[in-house]
Amino acid sequence: MSEGFPLLPSGHIVFSPPEEFDLATVPDVESELRHLLELHRWVVIDLSEVTFIDSSGLSALIWARQESLKLGGEVVVVGPSRRTLRLLEITKLSDVFPLYDSLDDVPPASAAG
Repeated sequence: MSEGFPLLPSGHIVFSPPEEFDLATVPDVESELRHLLELHRWVVIDLSEVTFIDSSGLSALIWARQESLKLGGEVVVVGPSRRTLRLLEITKLSDVFPLYDSLDDVPPASAAG
């Protein structure tokens, strides 16, 4: 069912955006996320390898969350760097997304939201 996306014991499928999550990469990211959300409504976006994220990347996170919520699911964020976490805090997105340090910390899908 997950077609190459790792499935966690929590019931979430893991999506990892590129290191540079910005205007240049967002169209491909949104296309992949659209496909992923057709397969599964509970998604972890693993930001542990992201070294740069701009407003386009943040918009893609918001879009994925909205799409998942329409399906009755949730998007959680894992592993943001200190810089990315600061950006999430400044934009108040840290209040919108459940944030976890690692994939092992993600609770079961029904308890994540």
